[in-house]
Amino acid sequence: MTHNTRVSIFTLALGVTWGIGTAMMLFYNGVILGAVALDYLLAGETRFLLGWLLPHGSIEIPAILLAGQAGLILAGTLIGWGQAVSLKMRLRKISADLVTLIIGVALMLVWAGIIEAFFSQYHEPVLPYEIKIGFGVLELILLALFLGKSGTRNVEKSSTF
Repeated sequence: MTHNTRVSIFTLALGVTWGIGTAMMLFYNGVILGAVALDYLLAGETRFLLGWLLPHGSIEIPAILLAGQAGLILAGTLIGWGQAVSLKMRLRKISADLVTLIIGVALMLVWAGIIEAFFSQYHEPVLPYEIKIGFGVLELILLALFLGKSGTRNVEKSSTF
């Protein structure tokens, strides 16, 4: 739990490298996860992989991607892209959003850590893979619904000025 939180905060902080460090961190973690997943798939262990990864990974992976998004927001703010506003004002404008994102990421990672410790690590015959996969899919659907509705009110407000 603490490792993933540190990785997420580091991924956000690497936005100060104009996003290069953030992109590299996301790419590296994606390659490692992809290599592990491919190894299990080629070994014919798809049910095991899904049963182990989905319950906590359906929250953990989007959390790390959100931390990457926060890092890229920071990078875009530092770069400025032709804005006549000072760096201090640009940073002030995004600071509340970055804090909200990283707190949300931390809460998601706490949940993923609890699920990983007390649910993902138990395999058949203790917990059937179908239950674990179903739980992970349900979490992913609920997360998608939540994130799909998040911020809609703020978007309507910010489009007025």
